[in-house]
Amino acid sequence: MKKPLIALTAAVLAGGGGLAASAVFYFWEPSGFTRSSLAYGLKVDAAIGQFPLWNPATEPLYSVGTAEGLRPHTVESSYLSELTAAQLQAKAEEQGFDCEPRQSFMFCENHNFRSYDVSIIISANENPPDTREVHITFLGGES
Repeated sequence: MKKPLIALTAAVLAGGGGLAASAVFYFWEPSGFTRSSLAYGLKVDAAIGQFPLWNPATEPLYSVGTAEGLRPHTVESSYLSELTAAQLQAKAEEQGFDCEPRQSFMFCENHNFRSYDVSIIISANENPPDTREVHITFLGGES
């Protein structure tokens, strides 16, 4: 009689542990990780991984925000590029982005990049000189 009760208790605990692990994974919002990290493999959609990097001078860093209420799932990427702002704008426009200069940066957006709303901010960078910071935000997707 005790063996079935022990087996049932073990099964309930294992199921509860799996549920807890799933909840931790779902709400986990890693930041500052690279493409070669475990977080990238687990939390970044393949469509985002196919987004082109334009002459990166540094390895891109990623951050993930989990969808909550009205807030959509968010993935952000930042890196420095060796291209000029005009070259980066041309690359973005080739990918279907609409770009417009703002006071101190270039803003580009595309509301239908593989089920994501994507915005790109391109700004000057002082260190190292002759680089631009590229900050990309992916909203939505199939999270």
